[in-house]
Amino acid sequence: AACILFFLLIEVVLAVAGIRPVLYEEDPYVGFAANVPLYVEQQRSDGRVEMVTAANKLRWFNEQRFLRDKPSGTYRIFNLGGSTTYGRPYDDTASFSGWLRELLPKLDSKRRFDVINAGGISYASYRVAVVMEELARYEPDLFIVYTGHNEFLEERTYRTLIETPRLVTGLGAAASRTRLYSVVHRLVRAPRSEASPTVLGAEVDPLLEHSVGPSDYTRDDELRERTIAHFRFNLDRMIKIARSAGAEVVLVTPASNLKDCSPFKSEHREDLGSSEMERFAALYRAAEQAREAGELERALESLDEAATIDDRYADLHYRRGRLLLELERYEDARQALEQALDEDICPLRALTSITRVVREVAAERHVPLVDFSKVVESISPHGITGADSFLDHVHFDYKGYRLLAVELVEAMERMGIIEPPDGWRDSAVAVVTRKIEGEIDDEAQGMALKNLAKVLAWAGKLEEAERVALRATAILGEDPESLHTLGIAAAARGDVEEAIRHYERAVEMEPHFAKGHNSLGVALVSQERKEEAIEHFRRAIEADADFAEGHYNLANALEAAGDLDEAVLYFRRALEAKPDFVDAGNNLGIALIGQGKVEEAIERFREVLSTDPDSAEGHHNLGIALMSQRELEEAMVHFRRALEIEPRFAEAHYYLGMSLAVARRIEEATGHFQQALELRPDYAEAHYNLANALSLSGRLNEGLPHYREAVRLRPDWVAPLNRLAWVLATASAIEDATMRDGDEAVRLAERLVELTRHQDAPALDTLAASYAAAGRFDRAVVTAERAIAAAAGGPEERVTAMRRRLELYKQAKPYREPVNEP
Repeated sequence: AACILFFLLIEVVLAVAGIRPVLYEEDPYVGFAANVPLYVEQQRSDGRVEMVTAANKLRWFNEQRFLRDKPSGTYRIFNLGGSTTYGRPYDDTASFSGWLRELLPKLDSKRRFDVINAGGISYASYRVAVVMEELARYEPDLFIVYTGHNEFLEERTYRTLIETPRLVTGLGAAASRTRLYSVVHRLVRAPRSEASPTVLGAEVDPLLEHSVGPSDYTRDDELRERTIAHFRFNLDRMIKIARSAGAEVVLVTPASNLKDCSPFKSEHREDLGSSEMERFAALYRAAEQAREAGELERALESLDEAATIDDRYADLHYRRGRLLLELERYEDARQALEQALDEDICPLRALTSITRVVREVAAERHVPLVDFSKVVESISPHGITGADSFLDHVHFDYKGYRLLAVELVEAMERMGIIEPPDGWRDSAVAVVTRKIEGEIDDEAQGMALKNLAKVLAWAGKLEEAERVALRATAILGEDPESLHTLGIAAAARGDVEEAIRHYERAVEMEPHFAKGHNSLGVALVSQERKEEAIEHFRRAIEADADFAEGHYNLANALEAAGDLDEAVLYFRRALEAKPDFVDAGNNLGIALIGQGKVEEAIERFREVLSTDPDSAEGHHNLGIALMSQRELEEAMVHFRRALEIEPRFAEAHYYLGMSLAVARRIEEATGHFQQALELRPDYAEAHYNLANALSLSGRLNEGLPHYREAVRLRPDWVAPLNRLAWVLATASAIEDATMRDGDEAVRLAERLVELTRHQDAPALDTLAASYAAAGRFDRAVVTAERAIAAAAGGPEERVTAMRRRLELYKQAKPYREPVNEP
């Protein structure tokens, strides 16, 4: 007892000294570069101090005001979380805080209610916990926590502490609640860089803002599990912070749109082979064709078979879920749609495991729970949430926020906080609904929907963006930005003509709309309307001289039109506007090669790789430039690195094969040409050079079908046409005798001579050999003489060889190629 009394006395002394428990000061998994307060003091005219949202926080938070010193008889509620708590796509007015603020006085007139909306846009649980630490100073009575959607928004890493068993971390957490532990912790801890948590900026820095949509996200199962463990820790920490301030907590399970929100990003299993990938793609196409034909069962069978190849591709489960809904297999549909959510590589909706953690922590810590995800399911058709409750992936219309407020009122009633009168759902809710509906004017609602549509389009959710943009235009009428969003959605589903109509209307309404002109230019390029496209790209950069994408697209269009010099100019301007623009750097390098400035191109590609060392395209392009300079070994290094980054990069396999072939490493080259064709069966150049490699290896009979395929794919390409005609006319080995076909050789060679305008010596030489193979020696002699005349002034060895063949034709003998020894 004396020992306990001693430690209690120390705690009291340390409390008086201002020492706070370490648990309330820091998160062992992440730190923050600065701790900028959310609320700042402001003196009122009556002398009282009011807390007001800091000006530098208004980008993320609603403006709120409350007295620093809580008046007697006031019950203070802080609502915490991310953009759903904020009230997106509205503001505080239609948020669940706004509804509570209006409802509570009508249900309990005995006291005053402070309802403060502390929801921060893009805030994850670890940032919410920091906000709660600040709010704990302002005499809270209740914290309502709605969090879980934003846990994967910011890039961070975890140290090994997160792997410690929960019993051990629980004991550590218990100790860290004491001030004595805090003092000892500060005295003994030494800086260890390898153990320091990720340091995040003072404000949220979403990974999505550094990319075009969800492209930066990739599968990382270990990181996902650690993020979920961190989320559990943060909920537990918030409960402890609240209780240390004498406040109660209500946890809310985050709800998501399952039915009408496709995954933000899907990714195949890493170990998927090329043949498996091809089979998967074929089944995907078959499923889509069957669905379009109304054959739903057959479509489902194709997707089920695809799932046996790769069951981690999120979009597959989403498509299965939609099919199962149409087939009225509702429970199976719900399971498939939940799996689509959980396999989403860019998880901007709370994973089912996140929702489960909220329930588990509430039960373990004896905290009231509003299981709102279940509530939304209960009012959704067949228990599957969708667009009837959500405006996008996680945000509600104002009726959804009203429903959440009602559920919270009922939770407060169960907790004994309020005693609402009977029938309050009908009376009070109806009165408040009329008031809030009156405050949400049409323009505000339309603007909210318009902005939401833009965000959805930026994130790649084009079907959802189109739906929301149409709702916006129904309220606001046409506006340039909504028309632009509708154009993007139309282009994505393949209706380019409709996209062009939307873009044209957008720039007609706003002639200086840079993005509108740019998107219109892109659509026109796809329709081979290059001159019109160039004009709109020019207008885009006139409207915004720093619009990097406009400069880039103008450069690409100019290059396609043959104006290489001006293309180089605009690629450079794109890079001036956006120095880390990797695509512009790559394309500038390619254009420089076209100008013959290979050394400058090499330097440009090296700059690309200094910006993005994992640019497969950059390594590939540098490899091509080096290969043109006969720097074969270094070129091969970069082709191989490109393939490490992107194993399914057919062109990198092809050019690696080419560099190996030039280095006379024919067997290795053959393998890479074959891999290029596995990935891209219609790759004419790979067919041609694989045939050449096989021929050099003494396997002409295997190469012949590839010559034929190269000619089929590119009928006007002279090189394979010449080689195929020559082989058919002159094949000599015993096993190659069956290849000879003089009549076919003649047809091919005559086409070849037409393409070369009857002036190319090698083409005429091939035609002469073909005539001889077909027994038409008189024509062979005349054509050989023309070939010799065309070759005059060229290499003497070629002319000498042609003369020897001419002598054979004069003797009515065909020419036979010597046997090639591999």
